[in-house]
Amino acid sequence: MNHTVSVIIPTFNRVHLLRKAIQSCLQQTQPVKEIIVIDDASTDDTKAQMRYLMQAYPCIKYILLPENKGAQYARIVGIQQAKSSLIAFLDSDDELLPDSIEIRINALQNSGFSQALVFGLLENVPLQYQNLRKMNGYEYPYLLKEQVVCSYITLLVNRNCFDTTGFPSPDFPACQDDDMVLTLCKHFPIIFISKPVAKVSHNADSISYNRYNLYKGHKMLLTKYKAALIQHCGIGIYRLWQLRLWSQYLMYQMQIDTQPIFHKKIINFVRKVMVFSIRKSMALFFDKYYI
Repeated sequence: MNHTVSVIIPTFNRVHLLRKAIQSCLQQTQPVKEIIVIDDASTDDTKAQMRYLMQAYPCIKYILLPENKGAQYARIVGIQQAKSSLIAFLDSDDELLPDSIEIRINALQNSGFSQALVFGLLENVPLQYQNLRKMNGYEYPYLLKEQVVCSYITLLVNRNCFDTTGFPSPDFPACQDDDMVLTLCKHFPIIFISKPVAKVSHNADSISYNRYNLYKGHKMLLTKYKAALIQHCGIGIYRLWQLRLWSQYLMYQMQIDTQPIFHKKIINFVRKVMVFSIRKSMALFFDKYYI
């Protein structure tokens, strides 16, 4: 089957980085049909920059949202507007590697599945922080147990999968990729390819640097999937994730500048004890641990 691909890029006030992200889509060895940029109500010069780029590259589509609703909401808008058989995702401060689309399409076509979620590795992230399990099938219980599996920018999926699964929750402030993966893989297989497909940036305004959003996102994830997690993995794994959630909360508390130094030292000590306990426990039950 000859697949076409739409790359969805949510953006907010990143005009200085957006062009490089788009350029990485334009330079693919497997050309993409459309690049959909969803502007989450930016207040910088994104609109002017996009006007210029759309004149130069007809495959670019630009959607300006009237109000800021977050990256996940923007992605859902992009999925709804996409015209291709496959969807790939990219954040506006990251880049796809030149053969990113091609190797993921090949993996899907060689998998034996007509519909699936395909993901690869990040080029500039140490392997010990990435999931290396050789997945090629229905892995929903494992994905529930691990929760943190793969980055959004490594994902490629059939557009019509969403007709079955619906969309992930639009209001998650973090853990958005985890919610997307669990939404899709409840019904469809997941395929891992052991090749890098994207390069992530390390900007200070990234979601992963906001400890409160991380805590809130993990809490929402645990609430949403509580019943499924207990059903497929047991109450013990659920309690372990609750403990891990408290560790996230303590990390957020340490990030608050107004906290007295003495309080931060106490919090840090408690967190270290919790982290030690979590790591020992997760080493028994998980392929890897995340603190």
